[in-house]
Amino acid sequence: MMNFRPTVGTVRPVGSSGHGSRPTGPICSGIFRASKHRGLRRSFAGACERPGATKDEFLFHPRHAVFVHWAIANEKAGTGLFRAVRYDAAPPEVGDLVHWNQPGGTFDFPHATTEDSYPSHSAIVVALGQDDDGRFAMTIGGNENDSVGRTRVRLNIAGSIVQRANSPFISLVRTLK
Repeated sequence: MMNFRPTVGTVRPVGSSGHGSRPTGPICSGIFRASKHRGLRRSFAGACERPGATKDEFLFHPRHAVFVHWAIANEKAGTGLFRAVRYDAAPPEVGDLVHWNQPGGTFDFPHATTEDSYPSHSAIVVALGQDDDGRFAMTIGGNENDSVGRTRVRLNIAGSIVQRANSPFISLVRTLK
């Protein structure tokens, strides 16, 4: 039996932004524009839009390494509302982005601090919970095998992300807003 105790973040249904079915949050609107499947775009956008962040506050790019590199620079400078740390440096919270290698990749956080052009993916933490296997963060990401994907990211007893062998984690982009 699964014992799921979610922590729910702030989300708005599709269309509540005043722009029809198009989201206004910079993270989701970029993914919305990049997706080639209209129904998937709407599903993902409705699930993840975070009200309040502006284009000036988040640097969306379809190549996720670009905005992760930018968020690492924010962390180093102590500026900005989105700051990236090593994947296990802090427990993820609802609204954060978990960033990992695409299949076959082995890039790590030191690489991400110096480069912004490598294959990677990220997804938004939408809930935290616990089941028979322990603690986890539930993420939703767009364009995962041409679909909106949900991933259960395992957490250790302290709440930090547990590394995995396939598509290893690189960073956690913390959302301070």
